[in-house]
Amino acid sequence: MVCPFVWSLWSLFSSIIIYRECRQNMHNTDLKAHLEGFYLFARHELLTG
Repeated sequence: MVCPFVWSLWSLFSSIIIYRECRQNMHNTDLKAHLEGFYLFARHELLTG
């Protein structure tokens, strides 16, 4: 289906942007860890469909 694929692609794209912004603010380790987890989840969703 197209919708899950589009959602996965958008999630991955947005998580990469947020992750890059977070890397510039590494003092907030809790937020960094949360965003890394979301990035891995989005990547997993994209790979598994």
